[in-house]
Amino acid sequence: MEQQLQLRDELGYGYDSRYANILEVMDDVIFNAEHGCTERAEKGLQRLLSNTMDLARAENGAMLSTYYPERTRHELDHVVICKTIAALCWRWSRSDHRLNDLYELREVVLHHIGTHDKAFERFLLGMMSTPAVQCSTVHRQLSSSLRLEEFRLKRTNRCGFTELAQA
Repeated sequence: MEQQLQLRDELGYGYDSRYANILEVMDDVIFNAEHGCTERAEKGLQRLLSNTMDLARAENGAMLSTYYPERTRHELDHVVICKTIAALCWRWSRSDHRLNDLYELREVVLHHIGTHDKAFERFLLGMMSTPAVQCSTVHRQLSSSLRLEEFRLKRTNRCGFTELAQA
């Protein structure tokens, strides 16, 4: 566990529950597989797939709502990772247990976190420091949560007049 925390610190994301739901489950799967607990490993793989799909769904939504320019590439990586885990679930259910596949999957996930997720994090941090983007984010949130008539009546949001209010 100490080695895992050290590796997470080196990647720059420390202890993050989003990644813990992936990496800790993956490490449990590997541990169980290494110690011959194949039924536990198989159930862990199913939980890993579920956790990964939940996290990918949340990230995909966040990327869409913030107009992240690398969204398509990042989402495709999610698809590849989820399909890989699903294939492993299927193989393990057929008693085709390969430890190397689990090790490779862990490296792929760590690479994804270290590249795609870090890039999205940098984008979000840059976005939060740009006032114009903050205004458009508020505009999107208001326009999606209010009916058009209500929005026009309000005429302004926290950032002043909006394009829609001027129309």
